[in-house]
Amino acid sequence: MRILGFKRKRYSQWLMVLREEGGRLTLGDWTRLVILALIGLTNKEKGVGFSGKMLRCHRCLLFDREKKKCGEGDVGCGCYMPFKIALGGDCWANEQGVEEDGVGWNFGGTPLQ
Repeated sequence: MRILGFKRKRYSQWLMVLREEGGRLTLGDWTRLVILALIGLTNKEKGVGFSGKMLRCHRCLLFDREKKKCGEGDVGCGCYMPFKIALGGDCWANEQGVEEDGVGWNFGGTPLQ
């Protein structure tokens, strides 16, 4: 069964990441999460490029494949990437201008739009 295009398992993974990252989140971060959740209720499609972006995440050295989140500790945004991508979020490494091989969506010389 899918809810808003995602398997129920994805929501339990998301909650686990939220609990783990909760101490790092500010009031503004929580506010943005609520706004994104409300946007997600009206947007039932994952959007163009979802699979390609998730594939790039899986190839990134910062990506935690088990938890499907970006980075660990101070490196990476700590976001649950399936939801971040579905709601229009961008890559943390690319936003920060990280230009190391194997990191971010733009590695290998091919930018991802």
